[in-house]
Amino acid sequence: MSAPLLVYGGTFDPVHAGHVAVARAAADVLGVERALLIPCGDPPHRQAPQAPGALRARMLRLAFAEDPRFVVDERELQRHGPSYTVDTLSELRHQYGPNLPLVLLLGVDAANGLPSWRDPRRLAELCHLFVVERPGVCLGDAVYALGWQATDDVDVLRISPAGALLHRPIAVSGASSTAIRTALARGVTPPELPPAVAAWLRDRPLYR
Repeated sequence: MSAPLLVYGGTFDPVHAGHVAVARAAADVLGVERALLIPCGDPPHRQAPQAPGALRARMLRLAFAEDPRFVVDERELQRHGPSYTVDTLSELRHQYGPNLPLVLLLGVDAANGLPSWRDPRRLAELCHLFVVERPGVCLGDAVYALGWQATDDVDVLRISPAGALLHRPIAVSGASSTAIRTALARGVTPPELPPAVAAWLRDRPLYR
């Protein structure tokens, strides 16, 4: 069996303690040796990030500096046009070959939006899906209709390259990047920021 490659994308505007906790918990469950943090360049489903991509990538590196499993991948920041996940996964599959298990990490809310993503049926051919559950929110049947096969066995995500869907009730922080930006704009440093990121932002007017 191969250790999967975990893929965790988002705007990370800014990265907060909730992002860090979920990513580390998923990496622990899967037993990964490497995980890619991919800041989105031009998100097609939401407002453009407030902070420039290079600075969001910098904050990610600071937040995960003590965990060598995590590597910041800036390919979406360097790509022109909207940042479609299917394009990123296609590049990763080409880069790492047909046999390495790729696992896309998503919260349940994002996962329920998958039918509206670009070429969603192609995703199940490219990766596994790890869905982080949230109390009161169920994973919709429309997600399974896109081609993923549900499993409770983590080993399934290690013995095949793609196509399985695993969900776990990982504790999710109530931290919100929107609320954090609002606090920073008022000159308040929220406790939900990783300490290294908070220290880095203290002397920069990035969200003020």
